[in-house]
Amino acid sequence: MRRVAWFALTTFLLACGAASDLEVIHAVPAHVITVDELTARVQRSVFEPGLTLSGLRVVGIVVKRPQQCDPEKGPWTCPKGVDARFLLADPGGEPIAMEVLGEGDKLEEGKQYVFWGAAELAPDVPKRWVLRAKVLARVEAAPPPGSEENGTTGYMQ
Repeated sequence: MRRVAWFALTTFLLACGAASDLEVIHAVPAHVITVDELTARVQRSVFEPGLTLSGLRVVGIVVKRPQQCDPEKGPWTCPKGVDARFLLADPGGEPIAMEVLGEGDKLEEGKQYVFWGAAELAPDVPKRWVLRAKVLARVEAAPPPGSEENGTTGYMQ
C-alpha cells in the first residue's frame, strides 16, 4: 500500500512539474543586469580578476533561436558556433550568444526574459564567450488598470 501511495504522489508531482509554464513578471527587479551591462562586465573582467561572472541575473530579448539539428541526416547538418545558440540583446543593442539550460523550447523570439547563469568561454563564437543560463521568468507589460487580467473589472462594488 505504501508503494502505491509513493507511486501516486511521484506521478502527481512529475505531472505538475512537467505542465508548469514559465513564471510571468510585470517588472524587472533592480538587481537584474542588462545584456549591455553583462558585456561591459565581461570586457572589464580581463583587468579586474575578482569580478563576478557567475550567478548573474540578466534580462534581455531573445532575438534569434538556434537552427534545428537533424542528427539522423548526419552530423554535418548540425549548426556550429553562433548558429547553434540563442541570440539575446537589449532593445537596439548588440546581441550576445546564449546557451539555455533546459526549457529552451518555451522561449519565443521577440519576447523579454530574465535568465540566471554565468558568462563562460566559448572559442567558437566571435566574442569568445557565451551566457550559459536557465530561464527564470518572462517579462510582460503590466495589464492596464481595470482590466480583467488585472483581477478587476473596473466597476465599483
